[in-house]
Amino acid sequence: MKERKLIALGMAGMLSLSGLFTFSGIEAEAKLPDNQLVIDFEDLGTEAQSLTGKYQNCNFGNRGWNTGAVDGDVKLWADSFTKDGQVNKIAIPYGKIFRGFSAKCSESATIKVVSGSETNTFEIGATEKEFTTDFRTNQMAVYLVIECAKGTSDVKLDDLILEEVDISKLNVSQGKPTSTSGDSERPASNGNDGDENTMWVNNGAGADKWWQVDLQEAYTISDYELVFEKEESNPWKYKVEASADGENFDMLSDKTENTDSAKVQTGEVSAETKYRYVRVTITGLPAETYWAGFAEFKVYTKDIMSNVAQGKSTSQSGGYNSSDLAVDGDVTTFGGNTDTFPYWWTVDLGDTYNVKEVEIEWEDLKDGDTNIAEDWKYKIEYSADGGSTWEELVDYTSETPYTDPETSVVQNEACDIECNAFKVTITDKPPKRPLAWAVLPEFRAFAVDTHIPEEEGQNINIDIAYGQPVKASSVAEGYKASNVTDYDSASTWKPVSEDDTAYLQIDLDREYNIQNHKVEFTSAVSSYKFYVSMDNDTWTEVSDVSADQADKTVDIEVTTAKYVRFEFAGQSEDLEVKEIHFDGLDAGVPGEKKILVLAPHEDDEMLMAGGVMNRAAEVGDEVKVLLATNGDYNGKSTGKGRIVETINALEVIGVESEDIMFMGYADTGGLGGAQTYQDSFLYKMYTADDTQVFKSRWGNEYTYGNPNAKQDYHYEVTGEHALYTRKNFLNDLEYAISTYKPTDIYVPSRYDMHFDHAYFDLFAIEAIQNIQAEDPSYNPTLHESIIHSCAGDSNWPIVNSDEKGIRALNMPEGLEELTMFNWDERENINVPYAMRQVPFAFNLKDQALRLYTSQYYDYIGSFAKVNEIFWSRDFSSFAKEAEITASSECANEDRKIDQSAVKAVDGVRDGAAEGLPYDHPRFPHAEWVSDKETTGAWINLEFDNEKEIKKVVLYDRPDMDNQILEGKLIFDDNSEIIVGELPNNGEPLEVQVDKNSKNVKFVVTKVSVSTESVGLAEIEVY
Repeated sequence: MKERKLIALGMAGMLSLSGLFTFSGIEAEAKLPDNQLVIDFEDLGTEAQSLTGKYQNCNFGNRGWNTGAVDGDVKLWADSFTKDGQVNKIAIPYGKIFRGFSAKCSESATIKVVSGSETNTFEIGATEKEFTTDFRTNQMAVYLVIECAKGTSDVKLDDLILEEVDISKLNVSQGKPTSTSGDSERPASNGNDGDENTMWVNNGAGADKWWQVDLQEAYTISDYELVFEKEESNPWKYKVEASADGENFDMLSDKTENTDSAKVQTGEVSAETKYRYVRVTITGLPAETYWAGFAEFKVYTKDIMSNVAQGKSTSQSGGYNSSDLAVDGDVTTFGGNTDTFPYWWTVDLGDTYNVKEVEIEWEDLKDGDTNIAEDWKYKIEYSADGGSTWEELVDYTSETPYTDPETSVVQNEACDIECNAFKVTITDKPPKRPLAWAVLPEFRAFAVDTHIPEEEGQNINIDIAYGQPVKASSVAEGYKASNVTDYDSASTWKPVSEDDTAYLQIDLDREYNIQNHKVEFTSAVSSYKFYVSMDNDTWTEVSDVSADQADKTVDIEVTTAKYVRFEFAGQSEDLEVKEIHFDGLDAGVPGEKKILVLAPHEDDEMLMAGGVMNRAAEVGDEVKVLLATNGDYNGKSTGKGRIVETINALEVIGVESEDIMFMGYADTGGLGGAQTYQDSFLYKMYTADDTQVFKSRWGNEYTYGNPNAKQDYHYEVTGEHALYTRKNFLNDLEYAISTYKPTDIYVPSRYDMHFDHAYFDLFAIEAIQNIQAEDPSYNPTLHESIIHSCAGDSNWPIVNSDEKGIRALNMPEGLEELTMFNWDERENINVPYAMRQVPFAFNLKDQALRLYTSQYYDYIGSFAKVNEIFWSRDFSSFAKEAEITASSECANEDRKIDQSAVKAVDGVRDGAAEGLPYDHPRFPHAEWVSDKETTGAWINLEFDNEKEIKKVVLYDRPDMDNQILEGKLIFDDNSEIIVGELPNNGEPLEVQVDKNSKNVKFVVTKVSVSTESVGLAEIEVY
């Protein structure tokens, strides 16, 4: 222990905004109390060293904390990763409270200390000061959220104070429902809110007033604590009673003749009865002028039951969802999700517990206002030997505990067993749900947990290899290159055996300052070299790593790079790599971009491109956001509210209101399920006549905004609102793009399962090509994303959890089979560090997403990942400049089914195909289809002038029945280039040309046996 200043707490003391207790403006010198200890970093000596484990009972984690000499003293500081509220974690021992610290910085900073639900904020200056927290509960994880213009490392910390608390009992009254015998002058809830600076006060003088708390379940009470406003010379008189049913009360403590004048009064309870209701009756007052009341009442139990299954290791027989979701503490996520019965699921508790109760909470389904039965057939078994043998606990495979939908969502069973594992087997679905798949939303096992928990320190992840696409010199069958960045050690990469210079390469989305690198091998460790490049042409060798060091992290001098390569020269046939890693931070190089984010609804801009926008704002690139609809499916007031939500959320990530444009069109649904794609407002407008007027679900026909926040874009430009027509929508979109001329446009893709999303993409393509007709020099990059995937919202993205940390977006199931997107061709953009932070309460993207208050739930939050993904394309093909003719076409005045020849150059690389959910037909109106022609069918592109043609790219119709097996390209000089088989799924086939010509004609010479009508999804000329 060491002496230090402490702040005295007096009767008239008040809690200041900085969290310090003061008394008459005087700070008192005192010795540290016996129940406190101080961590003084001077004990480390004068040599700078990093904290990488437990020190003085605190676990600082494996990265980010440093100690070293500062102005003659040894201090603690955190590495700077972001200037946005950077969170750094300290794990303190169980049973201690983080009570204080000292800090200083060169100018000014803010430290918000977070301990569970409690928060203190302190202003830090150039003079070192001591700060005291007012936390009341012991939370093992304490987070320091530091904001400093000079970076987090500018803030130097010292003298961390820990205070011991009694962990043998639990206060079960805090925050529980309360009631009183009469009206209250100050609310009854103040009496158990955990804050001794608030009070419950009865409304009126006189004694014999009672206050009661409902513990919400029955407990064996060990003792209580009653806190009054202050010490009294004439003590308060009171009694404490308890009841199991709320009507019949037993006396726990009779203080009607109380002689204790203390502010804090305690009492032990010897009764073994379990009680749910506890009542305090004030029977005597310190003075006639007093009103009955107190500051805080606490009820303690030593029977501390906890869910010992939550977060433990699980397994299952099968299913689309992770088995871990059944013990993640979230009833909206499910383990299993399989149509195969019986379905089994197990949880390993990790240790042996005396379990007193097990519980399953089923999915709470409703059809309108009617609950749907959850009459599942299942059994629960337990094991005391880790699952080698199983004993039956309950068997509900024939007779179930189901009574009605309201009360049977949660089904529990009391028990008294010693075990370390449980197994749930679901044998059949509810009779009233014949199409139900086996799911397990949440399993719980309750026991008195006598194990002393440990909390890990921070685990900061700045591994920018994670989730990246990977190029390889070669790939052995079944060993994809992308396996080395998926954080799955079971998936690996191997080159082909004859590859003499095997390498792995990652092309980064921007420049990074690389700090280190590491390779994880399966068994045979290979020497390797690590290279970096800024242009993918000139490479610099950074490290030459010998085999005996090859499986270790190699620290390097910080090096700026946009491309990295691991080269395994002279590798053996045994080379097999599990993962590659390299830590790095954004180098802060501006992208010199003008970014436009196109969002169908308010929140889509953040879901797909929050990191893109935040990073652009940080480095000074221009950013604007254009929102198509007001998201007003539930009415105009909802639409106006969502406008405000978007403005608030975008402000958090650095996008100002003047850079946000609301087109103000309607939202009428369009996400499959109860809705269909035909409900989509943008689908209806895209496939309609130019002047057809549409209405919203609530009868509106005109664009609108929120006059108190931001008007609609058409009104801002013209002073008038626009009718809901295709022509007006397209004109508004074209005007926004042509006046801003963005270099990069971000939009959900045509493979997004919400048709408002898909058709905003098609509108964007049409608008860009129309602008190019007037200005051929304009060639933006279009970045197409996915929000609602073909895998379904319940399966993708993976739901976040603090326990598992932040993840990368994985490939949605079915993406490559059901769309023309290739996962390895994705554009992977790392989000700024402030959006990589966990817990997610401190993650900037998650914080911004939560500001869409009408929309946020776990699916929305699941887009807070380390990356954002897109498929990018340009518009340099000049095929659209040509006059298009064909041997025949399926032209139609109805835009929905028009398949005329000009559709081959509409910019939409797609057509009709089956397989996507919700009977999604893909895009039959986006392809040229001949009138039942096969061989001999042709399409011709005639330009006004001779063109220098480098290549032609052909996209077959994406349906599997009609395929071109051979064709030829014919040019002005009658020269021909034979074209081989076109991919049957509509993926591109490049044909090198390198000649000048005014005409390009493609003739079909061979087709598949099943072909009835040939055509092309697209033809591009470069």
